[in-house]
Amino acid sequence: MTLLREDGGILAVLELERLFGHRYYGFPVDEEELERAFSRGYAELLDQAGIIHRGAKNGGEKILHKICVLPAAAAGKALETIMKKTLRCASWKFAGHHQSHAAQAFYDAPFRSALVLSYDGGGDVHQNFEVYLGKKRTSSSTPSFLELVMVHKMNLGTVYQECATYLQEVTGDKVRKEQYNRALSGKMMGYLALGKERPEWASPLERVYRGIASQETALRDLLGKAPTIPEQRDFAASCQTVFEQILFEVFDEHLTLYPSVDGIVVSGGCALNVLSNRKLQLRYGLPFHVSPAPNDSGLSLGGAQIFTPPLDTRGSAPPAPSMYLGPLLFDRHAVPAYIEMAGLGYGARTVDVEDLASILNDGAIIAVVRGRSEFGPRALGHRSLIAVPHLPEIKQKMNRLKFREWWRPVAPMVTLEDAKRYVQSSISGFCVFVFIFLPWLTDQSLLFFSLSRDRVFAGCS
Repeated sequence: MTLLREDGGILAVLELERLFGHRYYGFPVDEEELERAFSRGYAELLDQAGIIHRGAKNGGEKILHKICVLPAAAAGKALETIMKKTLRCASWKFAGHHQSHAAQAFYDAPFRSALVLSYDGGGDVHQNFEVYLGKKRTSSSTPSFLELVMVHKMNLGTVYQECATYLQEVTGDKVRKEQYNRALSGKMMGYLALGKERPEWASPLERVYRGIASQETALRDLLGKAPTIPEQRDFAASCQTVFEQILFEVFDEHLTLYPSVDGIVVSGGCALNVLSNRKLQLRYGLPFHVSPAPNDSGLSLGGAQIFTPPLDTRGSAPPAPSMYLGPLLFDRHAVPAYIEMAGLGYGARTVDVEDLASILNDGAIIAVVRGRSEFGPRALGHRSLIAVPHLPEIKQKMNRLKFREWWRPVAPMVTLEDAKRYVQSSISGFCVFVFIFLPWLTDQSLLFFSLSRDRVFAGCS
């Protein structure tokens, strides 16, 4: 959910999965539950924006919104019905799935013009990969535009996830795990460091990615009935390699057609693939932007910005930096009581930076909660678990705490001043690219972040 000012300024954004404490949250199918969920989200959105509103049930009048935006692929007609029942709007608009992805990422980017590519495992009527050309307005008399220039009928995100379901160490179950699980794609991205791509698998996998061959039949035939663990690891690496090769072909095509853009912007759920993002950035040498919320968490903001784009008058600065646009603590009013309660028996105390450094060096894992939460799926220092990486067994301890598999990497954190001592790649701060570490770092120091110096660059930036 998103609330904008008339000039496109952001008043509040709210990811419902944070509000309801359920990852990959989706609105309920039951209409009564759907109405309660939407009303709760809307009330929290107003609260986060600092708008005091009694509501019609309490003798107040509904707020008049100038424009309200509905997703083009709403949950049937139910969501549209409940939104129109709950909200008072002068005008109703519809926004497409990838159109919203593209808008959110484009207006977050520090470019006047950009080639914008949005690709994931969903979309509107099988449109899973869309390419846009964008240009921002610089005054109220020069409108922004985001023009759709191509639709590629490829569902890269769904195939990538399907590949992950064949990996026993990723699913934690049988070799073939049937249920739909969006977390598997991110897990496979870390897991593939254990394998090596097999060239003989490239052509069959490409046919699946391009929709020429049936996903289940082709992937099952490729792996056989009882693939070994080494085969499964190589399969993961091969799925990533073919995914990247297809992206190279699409990007090559469109950058040839539009070579004068200021930069490249990518969005959609597949833009969370930090491995492909870094390779694309290095391949083209152009300014390359991935927003902190390229997945569906950014859809409501992008949908709103299609019809109320921000006014960019600050050169290369992003008009609406969204890194920490998330909500304040939902129970922030009770925090003083929590502190008082903790002090009664749990040793709560005020600490400074030196105290924290000492606690971390003693082997503790510390939860950091400050200000507004991150906007998007990454923990970027406002809602993070932090630890000192050089301590023995600390990575295993972190993964156990988070109920993660042993092979999952952990993101490094370093000050901007010190970053050049450790990495030879650019730093984004959004955890949307992998680091490329400098050669002087020891294998031991890298083990906290990844599994292999050869296969994974390590961490993300």
